[in-house]
Amino acid sequence: MEVFTDSSFGDCEDSKSTSGYIIKIFDDTVAWRSKKQTLVTRSTCGAEYYAAIFHSDRLKKLYYL
Repeated sequence: MEVFTDSSFGDCEDSKSTSGYIIKIFDDTVAWRSKKQTLVTRSTCGAEYYAAIFHSDRLKKLYYL
């Protein structure tokens, strides 16, 4: 299982970042999502960290399948 997360820092309109993830098993994509974050982060590092934590719940659910 491979998991990739990414985020963009700060939208021009509301300063909220957009983050997403892709989960792959044996090179097949089994889940993906992109969503605007609910809070405003102060840095790119903060946006990336928030994305990893926010999307980890989905990974936990798929891990136990």
